[in-house]
Amino acid sequence: MKCDNCKSNNSKFDIGIGEYFCNDCGYVIVSQIFEERPSFNTERNIDKKLGSLVGDSTDKLTRRLKRTEKFHSTGKESTILPTGMIECNMVLSPYLPNHSLQDRVEYLYKKIFADKKITAFTIRVRAVGIVICALREMGIPVSVKTLSKNNEVNPYNVSKCARKIASIMEKPQILHQENLTSWVESGVSKLFVTYPRKIKGRKEQQVFLMECKELVLYISRYLEERNITFIPSHMAVCIWMLCLLRTKTSKSEFTQGEIANVFNCSTVTLRTHSKTFFNIFNVNKNKLKDLNINEFIAGVRYG
Repeated sequence: MKCDNCKSNNSKFDIGIGEYFCNDCGYVIVSQIFEERPSFNTERNIDKKLGSLVGDSTDKLTRRLKRTEKFHSTGKESTILPTGMIECNMVLSPYLPNHSLQDRVEYLYKKIFADKKITAFTIRVRAVGIVICALREMGIPVSVKTLSKNNEVNPYNVSKCARKIASIMEKPQILHQENLTSWVESGVSKLFVTYPRKIKGRKEQQVFLMECKELVLYISRYLEERNITFIPSHMAVCIWMLCLLRTKTSKSEFTQGEIANVFNCSTVTLRTHSKTFFNIFNVNKNKLKDLNINEFIAGVRYG
């Protein structure tokens, strides 16, 4: 799009303001003030040969031609695509700033818009569906019901749209990933069942589960801020770190082998990720034993 100010063709669309701007001089290029609509010739005596305008005849063929002309009319893409990007940005707002996530949503929306495979849904439903798929793809827990409610759309339509988008992405499994909290509950419960003698008593088990949730949420958010996806083996590392943090007040409950067995990962993978986490959080294994979970989350570190 040519800039009216410096005549440069180097322009870019800004989803924040919903307009194109010049990359060279910064001038905002107003491309659409009013929505363009197709015009039809209403003269009754128009020659309806090949190449003529669609008249006002009421026959079935003419009605189809009118719908086709309206769908492919000039200006449709230039108005709907920016509107859709703005909707996506609004749905994404609670998860920003996250540039990789924002870029992924923009790429998905443009790709799916170009393919014209989800035209049966409203722009708002498409935006929510795309954001859900992008969040799930990056391992960020999100509920269809919650996101639909926050954006005032029908969760059934969003779910249907998201399934279609996930299928287009060739990643249908991302919609079956569990919520992070239920993921923790499921993993810890499996630990208790597999090794029932490790932590005895319902009260002690509830304390362990509560502390595990706190640590997992803290670490997952910490990683998310650094654009690192939280994966299943990271859950195993969190539980191992919790066991180390609890040695200050109680005996270490689970070994690396037991945790790796429950979470279907090798002890080598667990140790490798543990070393990575120790570097990220600026702590080592021995010093971690001198902290409790509240001190660790508060940022206390012993040199």
